Amino acid sequence: MRWPPSSATSLAQRLDHGKLRTFLHHFPKAGAVLEELQHQSWQLIILTRLSPVLPFALMTFVLAIVGVPRRRFLIASVVGMLPRSLFFIGWARRLPMCWPCCATPTRAR
Repeated sequence: MRWPPSSATSLAQRLDHGKLRTFLHHFPKAGAVLEELQHQSWQLIILTRLSPVLPFALMTFVLAIVGVPRRRFLIASVVGMLPRSLFFIGWARRLPMCWPCCATPTRAR
């Protein structure tokens, strides 16, 4: 089954044209890491999505250039973002109980 190209991954691949991968293959250790990422990238993707420090857009760009399979990228991204999303949904639902002013907003006059 072929997946339709997402805008971020296709944009990253169009901008790069394989230059980063070619550059990194000049370094034996970097080449080995790239090959490992293509085959065993689940954990890395999940950890990058869990981390509040790493920007999503940058990691999406890098993972697209590295050549992570799109299906694995999508599934691991959802799994990695789910805990953070559930946390904020729960936090937002409890917000009115913590601060009564949030339950009944006042209008600006």
